[in-house]
Amino acid sequence: MKLREIARVAGVLSLLLSGPALAGGQFTDQLPTYTPLLGSEKLPLDTGFSQGRQPQTIYATVNQMRALKLVAEPGAVTGASVTVPATGGYYSLDAAGTLAARTYVLPTSPENGTVFHLFSSVIVTALTLTPGGTNTINDTVTAMTANGSIEFAYNAATGIWYRLQ
Repeated sequence: MKLREIARVAGVLSLLLSGPALAGGQFTDQLPTYTPLLGSEKLPLDTGFSQGRQPQTIYATVNQMRALKLVAEPGAVTGASVTVPATGGYYSLDAAGTLAARTYVLPTSPENGTVFHLFSSVIVTALTLTPGGTNTINDTVTAMTANGSIEFAYNAATGIWYRLQ
């Protein structure tokens, strides 16, 4: 691009970015306005389930997306108990070999739609998922295969963790 063309483009950009623009036959300022996210806005998320398996879409609040945690557990030991925070999270369990026992205590008062996901690279012979407070777990899991994963989403209206995967 020649120097003269660069100067012309820079001049046009300067005019567009700083000067008034013609809108509806009148000159008006065209500065964009932005509304900050408050955290309660809901975002639709595709579950990726095939063949119409429900739910096809789940909703997460902006606060849930901000709080999303990936927790790596390298060198996990048998018999340990892990308390999942109210924001839920994605856990990746990795150990040197088969784990005889492992416990996860789910949150007492999570937000509606909170997700708990667990991936295990090893066999877990006795897996215990404990619901916090008076909550319950639908279709709980008692063991995991190597390279297996499970996922639950919380429904605040029913107080139930529903299995998604």
